[in-house]
Amino acid sequence: MSKEPLKVAVVGCGYVAQAGHIPVIVKCKNAKLVAVCDRNQEMAMSVAQNFKIDKYYTDSEQMLGREKPDVVHICTPIATHAPLAIQAMEAGCNVFVEKPLAITAGEADEMIAVSRKNEVKLTVMENWLFLPTVVKMKSLVTKGIIGD
Repeated sequence: MSKEPLKVAVVGCGYVAQAGHIPVIVKCKNAKLVAVCDRNQEMAMSVAQNFKIDKYYTDSEQMLGREKPDVVHICTPIATHAPLAIQAMEAGCNVFVEKPLAITAGEADEMIAVSRKNEVKLTVMENWLFLPTVVKMKSLVTKGIIGD
């Protein structure tokens, strides 16, 4: 029995989305990138064309209502992470947020509460944690060689 691919949407069409998120999503066999969204219409349209994505939006609420994605990637400036993630989770979507999760611990707590209330997943992208340079820096800090 084959399972339908997850419907994925991306909010924010800048460099992080274009260089990281979108190329990976389009390669996933169990995911279909159904739409992108950016406040800048030209950017959203250009990204949709470049990656052969059927739909693009400038309004995330409209996109969520029409596309009903299973997963939403938030690739926007940090100040928008909490409101966009909360909006998506309240629409029943699982959310994958670029780092950092939020500006304040209070925003992060609210995001977690909304995730639990709506029984959806909330994940934050942290891809540098295990880079050799980061591991080395942590080691130097732990040894007291380069500060706190």
